[in-house]
Amino acid sequence: MIFWLLACSQPEVPVKRALELYAQGLSELEAGQSMQAAEDFAQARLLDPQSAELLIWQAKALAEAGDLTGAIALLDQAVALRPGLVEAWYNRACYRARAGDLDGASQDLQQALRSPELDRLIVAQDPDLMILRADPANADWIPLPRLGLSLKVPGQPAFLGAEIEAVIGVAQGADQGLTLRASGPLSPLLRPVAWIEERSSEMPDQRRLRLRLEVRGAGTAEVGPFVVSASGLTGELAAQSVALLAPQGHVPPSEPWTGPMLLPSELLQALPGAKRMEEDWVLVSYVAGDRVEWAAEEQIILELRDDSVLQAVGKLGRLPEGNRLAIKRGDQLIWEGSP
Repeated sequence: MIFWLLACSQPEVPVKRALELYAQGLSELEAGQSMQAAEDFAQARLLDPQSAELLIWQAKALAEAGDLTGAIALLDQAVALRPGLVEAWYNRACYRARAGDLDGASQDLQQALRSPELDRLIVAQDPDLMILRADPANADWIPLPRLGLSLKVPGQPAFLGAEIEAVIGVAQGADQGLTLRASGPLSPLLRPVAWIEERSSEMPDQRRLRLRLEVRGAGTAEVGPFVVSASGLTGELAAQSVALLAPQGHVPPSEPWTGPMLLPSELLQALPGAKRMEEDWVLVSYVAGDRVEWAAEEQIILELRDDSVLQAVGKLGRLPEGNRLAIKRGDQLIWEGSP
């Protein structure tokens, strides 16, 4: 972004020299030469005085040199130039917190958190904000270093053969290494039918997982517990109960489903094809509209959606070794083999 601003915002300035100063400042900042870096960013700003980003970098250099007052003053200019620049509000919140101005830090951080671009997990783990997190006046709203998890199951009884949906929500941190694992076997009264993972470009650190399950018998079934990991954090979801109904005399299966529980984003491949997982389980990745021809049992549909648009689709199924499968697109054979 800096390069574009320097090259395009003021074509008459000596752009080459400005870029040299900017790159030199970054190198010096990385080497711990904070005051020299601040001077280079200041010189670059003389060539592009409308660059709020250069103000942010100069403020960062001053803050690392211990001049919090000077850094905050520079960010005052940055937010005046670009009120919508979330980095300026966030960095000023951090510097104000370090300087002991908790009221000012609180106001700036709340302004920064209005932007979906700001990673809430970074906020929760930032050591500059430790004093703000410990302040009772801010404890109710500042993000904490944990995953925001939720699990919802139907509140009404479901009948034999019907499908129920358990929805797992990950409110923050889901954009980095998200995994979901069951802490124990699934209830024999439920069988997986589809796993649908939904992402949003407006809130990339959030995710919704919809687990569709078929009712196989009467009784009370536990959905969960689950262990969710993302962004270096791990959280647990306690099991929730759902009531199931069936005709009198119906004998439900006694063995629980024991297949692999992996998210569509972990499983699905970019290109159509198939690969063997554990035991007899085979994963097939294909494109919406393709047809999978195989004799697999216990098939589970996998879908990955971005902003409600289907991005990837696949299936998990039990297919003993030696069995062949084919993926067809209309009359065209896309993939064939024995995984």
